[in-house]
Amino acid sequence: MDRKVLFRDVPLQHIALIGPSGYTLTGGTLLSRGGFASAEVAIPEEFSSCRTVEPHARSRFARLGLNVMLGHAEAERMRHADSLPTHIQVTLANYGSFPLLMRNGDTIALTNISDILTARFVPERHTPACAVALTGDQQFEIVPQTLAARMWGTQCIRYVDPHSMNWDLYTRSLLFDTLKIREGMFVVIGTRQHIHIPDAHIGIIHSTIQGAVHTSSVLVYPQSNGTTLLLEFLALRDFTLTRGDTLAVMTIHEADAV
Repeated sequence: MDRKVLFRDVPLQHIALIGPSGYTLTGGTLLSRGGFASAEVAIPEEFSSCRTVEPHARSRFARLGLNVMLGHAEAERMRHADSLPTHIQVTLANYGSFPLLMRNGDTIALTNISDILTARFVPERHTPACAVALTGDQQFEIVPQTLAARMWGTQCIRYVDPHSMNWDLYTRSLLFDTLKIREGMFVVIGTRQHIHIPDAHIGIIHSTIQGAVHTSSVLVYPQSNGTTLLLEFLALRDFTLTRGDTLAVMTIHEADAV
């Protein structure tokens, strides 16, 4: 059986703010917290035979609160077409705690939903095809004092530039047994278990938390082996997480070489 091409990294082009969502800078776009922007991506040739794709933020952006989605018009366009278009419009949403600097050429992942639905699950020793991700004891948050700052008039705005900093340099971890999460909070939670994705496979995260949106990233690559997962959530209501609670389920699929 040929391995399915389940995802490809594609660059964002023509990033444009939607409404009063931030600032246009020389060489980039500053997307405010709670702001939205549009962008265009090209459909990879390998996806020409599939019918449906979904966009997702890569991990470094997902940790900061970036979510990528298809608009209703784009979804309808694909649903009624005989084949995928060459380009689609996506919407970028900043669910994080700080403004986020985006640049044309930043990459997101496109997933081939048509083939994900038919890809084989292949259990490996010590790696079930379906694994439960349990809540660990660490919450990760950005340290404001480490961020770049820029003046707009008399206002000093601190923002995240993912290109200039390492995740470890501008975040800190907070230990907890029980974590009270308030409506509207963006939280990054570590899982209890280390993960293992076999070569030529990909993990896909399915959130199980009631009352929160898993904002990304849904893809887990073999390069993540030996680490714990960091999962990102936007709270839709108040709720409490306790160490050991089920955060998500991860399914493992055959894929092309990753």
